[in-house]
Amino acid sequence: MRNLKLLFNIIAFVFFSTYVTAQVSSINLDSKIYPYLSKLAQKGIIKYDDLVKPISRKYAAEKLIEARYNVNKLTSLQKDELEFYESEFGYEINQIKIRLSKANGLVSSNNINSIDDKKSIDSTAENMQRKGFAG
Repeated sequence: MRNLKLLFNIIAFVFFSTYVTAQVSSINLDSKIYPYLSKLAQKGIIKYDDLVKPISRKYAAEKLIEARYNVNKLTSLQKDELEFYESEFGYEINQIKIRLSKANGLVSSNNINSIDDKKSIDSTAENMQRKGFAG
């Protein structure tokens, strides 16, 4: 009985400790997002050091938000690629937008769905740059 209780406690500890800790998910080194971000950096659209690899999904999402903020500088192909990567990193982008919106007092139970409009994306990217999160 004592061994069973000990086993249960060990399993519970492992389960809850992995649940509580956040994991950084790195992007595979052969991902096409690396050359895309490098091209945007070379054109001055985003600030990105392509020597640092791998990067986290969160960092890539921050760079995509920064690119969205400068969307008027993108070619039509780069805009298409941006939309593709925004869908691929949609979860991380939304988490960043929600976190920053909450920090700015913009999210309430009534307007949580309004975060997805372009104006919010632009202001979020601007806030990220101001606070030192992006670039």
